[in-house]
Amino acid sequence: MSITAKLRITSDKVIVEIPDKNLYLEKPNVTFYDSQSDFLLGVGEYREKIEKDTLEREKSIPENLRFGVSFQYDDEAAGFFDPMVIEYYLALLYYSKQPFPIPIRTVDFDFQIETYSRWSEKRRLKFEYDLQSHLHARLIKINGTEKETPIWKRRTEKVVRFLFVTVIPLGVLYFLVEKSNSIAGLLGAFLVAGLSFFINIAIWIFMTRQILPTSYSQFIFESLRPGSLAQKITKFMLSFQRQE
Repeated sequence: MSITAKLRITSDKVIVEIPDKNLYLEKPNVTFYDSQSDFLLGVGEYREKIEKDTLEREKSIPENLRFGVSFQYDDEAAGFFDPMVIEYYLALLYYSKQPFPIPIRTVDFDFQIETYSRWSEKRRLKFEYDLQSHLHARLIKINGTEKETPIWKRRTEKVVRFLFVTVIPLGVLYFLVEKSNSIAGLLGAFLVAGLSFFINIAIWIFMTRQILPTSYSQFIFESLRPGSLAQKITKFMLSFQRQE
């Protein structure tokens, strides 16, 4: 299922439309989140209602619980949740209205964001790349300007990543373990598999840089699961290359 989602965003409200399905949603532009854990607690409810509901459970509103306004140039903390807010509204508007919803395969986004030109370049790129990488964006239009990394390139990178970061290293490990018939052979199998993983990460980094624009490649490298072996190896390789 491919859909078009139109979003009009001001400091006061968020309006979401899916014209293909004749769906419309208008909500106050309010987020409620935990500033310590960066966890989104509420979206699109009036601040007074959130405060009332919270005070019914707590004696006071804890200091780490904050209110924010999404998609605003001067609220970077709340802006961390922009992609999550969009994902929430798409789910609320589309999936909740369909008796048997077909999963969304691609989305053509059309945004009107009044403060977008005042965002930092880093934030604009992260926002666009989050939509492309995690929210199935095929095309993105923001204030009349198209922002696009071709979807075939993004899909190619994901296939390459799956092969070189997951399938090949696990395949090598499985094959060598099956062939091992001693403790020494088993240790050797893990050593060779570890070296294979290291080499495959290097190949993936090289191919990603050939497939995707530099800034998008960097976004992909930084988006690896924190603390994972793949992230640690990638950080090491990239830092070594920067030193050169």
